[in-house]
Amino acid sequence: MHPGFHLLILPTNSLFPWLIATVCIVAFVILFFSNRRLRRQFDSCSKKNLSTEPGETNLLHTLIDSMPDWIYIKDRESRFILANKHLAQNHGIDDPTEMIGKTDFDYYSEDLARSFYEDEQRIMKGENPLINQEEKLNDPSGREVILSTTKIPFRDKSGDVAGIVGIGRDITSQKRDQERMKELSLVASGTENIVVIMDREANFKWANKGFETRYASTLEEFTKERGLNLKESSSKGEIKEILEEVLSSGKAYTYTSRTQDHESRDAWYQTNITPILDEDGKVCSMFLIDSDITALKKADLQIKQQKYELESQRDELKNLNASKDRLFSIIAHDLKNPFQSIIGFSEILREDFRAMKIDQVEEYLECIHSSSTTAYDLLFNLLEWARSQTQTIKNNPVQVVIRELTHEIFDLYSAQAKTKQVQLKNRLEGDLHVAADLNMLNTIIRNLVANALKYTAPGGTITVSAEINGDMVDISVSDTGIGMEEEKVKTLFSAEKIKSTPGTSGELGTGLGLLVSYEFLKINKGTFRVDSKLGEGSAFTISLPRKEG
Repeated sequence: MHPGFHLLILPTNSLFPWLIATVCIVAFVILFFSNRRLRRQFDSCSKKNLSTEPGETNLLHTLIDSMPDWIYIKDRESRFILANKHLAQNHGIDDPTEMIGKTDFDYYSEDLARSFYEDEQRIMKGENPLINQEEKLNDPSGREVILSTTKIPFRDKSGDVAGIVGIGRDITSQKRDQERMKELSLVASGTENIVVIMDREANFKWANKGFETRYASTLEEFTKERGLNLKESSSKGEIKEILEEVLSSGKAYTYTSRTQDHESRDAWYQTNITPILDEDGKVCSMFLIDSDITALKKADLQIKQQKYELESQRDELKNLNASKDRLFSIIAHDLKNPFQSIIGFSEILREDFRAMKIDQVEEYLECIHSSSTTAYDLLFNLLEWARSQTQTIKNNPVQVVIRELTHEIFDLYSAQAKTKQVQLKNRLEGDLHVAADLNMLNTIIRNLVANALKYTAPGGTITVSAEINGDMVDISVSDTGIGMEEEKVKTLFSAEKIKSTPGTSGELGTGLGLLVSYEFLKINKGTFRVDSKLGEGSAFTISLPRKEG
């Protein structure tokens, strides 16, 4: 939590020094009038006698001169009969005794001096004394000075008013600070940002309405729950070091932090801690502003997320395009072979048919038929794969009886299996069914059977079986073919790494059939598993849901 708090700068003056000054002056006045010799000495206004008089008088002079305030005594005519050093120095005078016998008319403008004189005469005539009255005047350099002045009458032994005692304190700096703080408070009160004022030790002194709104509590309630100091309540781990930096450098520090608001929602704040310096350039207090940047932060995170997604899509598209380019390059190459065979053998038949023997004609026709079938299968798989990539293919799941579908596919490949002397076994029984698109499932199993037939040597076996596995049905097409290494298995369904190996009888292919089967299986909410061992055979197992939904 980085709350914003209102700044409170306490004035350096307090009541206690004033009480000391008043006691000292009263004590001096009592001594002054209890000693007739001293009184005559003052009444004579003799600077020489006063400056050389030993004892209690010099002691009290020393005490009064040590006070930071303007201290003076005036007679009934408002003439100075005592002035301390601070008063004299602020009038451009080195020796306070030079002021004895003089009045304010000797130092101030006519109007200002008359106002002082009239105030003092009213007090000596019995009106109320002046207590902490603010007075504005100019020092010898022309600087405006604001005094907090107290003037009280004193009486002689007869009880008659003999003059006044005056004490003035320069509060110019404090008044300017108050004015600045008033302006800051007006600004702080009207902002939604958190504004806090702290002392030099980072103790909270004031907080604006924005703070109360943000944390749903007053500053008093907040400090009772979380502590009086920023070091206790801040969620910033480095807050102690930050505060030390502000104190040592006297410069503002800005940082960002993440926390939670009063409703336990994530929130981000940008916090600025600005030091307030006294007249000596030392930090006397600190001003903290918390700006809620949650919306900006979320927008920034969203932009970064969108950027990441766009870059991922760009990379994916780049990879897909590269894979498709490679795939089409392979297909274009592999399509040439069957068509070259078809064109070559048909050309021979066209030119030499009448001179050829029947067995040779049958052999050429078989080659043309085989090449045509290869070309057709390749084009068919290419078109199906293209449809799956453009997402134009429609999925119409129905209940498919696996045994019947497998029987139809075996009929399609029975002649090729017989020629290659490979046995096809349908181990499916009953009406075991799955929920899938009939055409896509037909393509999947057909490609798996064709692939197994391609890589199974004469005398081998291809078996289709199935078993229920919970809500799924596992359909396996296994063979006793040449098998594959583990690294080869990992690249079977990657268009980027597609590479076909010639079959046991030299059959050519592209590996596209497995890619089509993989894409169709995903559309039908199915999964693929391949188990293979080099030299022993392979088992391709697909899992499909038993029911729709």
